[in-house]
Amino acid sequence: MVRLEVDYTSAFRRDVKRLQRKHADLTELKNVIRLVLENTEESKEILRVRHRAHRLKGKDW
Repeated sequence: MVRLEVDYTSAFRRDVKRLQRKHADLTELKNVIRLVLENTEESKEILRVRHRAHRLKGKDW
C-alpha cells in the first residue's frame, strides 16, 4: 500500500501565497490536499480518477 504524504515546500508556500494575493479560488487545491491527508482507499481512487494520480518516475530524492 502506498502511503501518501503532504510536503509543503517553500516553493509551494510561495505559490499559494501568490495565488492568495490574486484572490484565486483555492477550493480545488484544498480538496486535493484534504484527499491526500485522508489517505484512504476511497480518497486514493478519487485522486486516480479525477486527477490522474500516478507514481513519479526517475531518481528518488
